[in-house]
Amino acid sequence: MMVGRSSSRGPLILHISPVGEQQPHCQARRVAALILVLDPATPAPIDPALVAAALGLTTTESELAVALAAGQTVRDMALSTGRTEQTVRWHMKRILRKQGISRQVDLVRRVLMLGGAPDSRG
Repeated sequence: MMVGRSSSRGPLILHISPVGEQQPHCQARRVAALILVLDPATPAPIDPALVAAALGLTTTESELAVALAAGQTVRDMALSTGRTEQTVRWHMKRILRKQGISRQVDLVRRVLMLGGAPDSRG
């Protein structure tokens, strides 16, 4: 969903994801949804280590998930990591299976939600 704003910087993007009762990353007692507000004009870098810890992914899986969220294609990821496209697709299937989702867009939303999370090192 896009939301307009009064400045000339363009609209904000909202991602709203319902939260079930068994969400380990939600420390509040009763959370109904996670809302991510993105400003496309100023994308924030996402730490793959944070993604790995939050989503239970391996280092390679989290790096690929972050690359996907940054807009890279399977081909881009293969070229930048020195892997074959088939290997990248295999990792993507594993990531989706681990997350219990079937669409890459759902993975991107999950990764982007972590972009505003505090860095575990700081």
